[in-house]
Amino acid sequence: MKIGSLALFHYICTHRITTQAAPTDGAASPRNITIMENLPTDPMMLFSYINTKLRDQYTSLDELCADLHIDRTTLEATLAAAGF
Repeated sequence: MKIGSLALFHYICTHRITTQAAPTDGAASPRNITIMENLPTDPMMLFSYINTKLRDQYTSLDELCADLHIDRTTLEATLAAAGF
């Protein structure tokens, strides 16, 4: 199967890792965790990725972060360090 570079980029940006880590509330269900390293590392690409998601799929940054399991504070700090 041949994957185009855009499809590969999209997969890398949205891939979630399912873990069996024990939740702190005692429940025994797996959790989905999106690690910040799976997002684009280039600040302009990160900004573009987040902007596109907000434009096309989410109504707020809080909703995006909750759905993708992204730490909002880290995301904001990363973008602020790049001047956004």
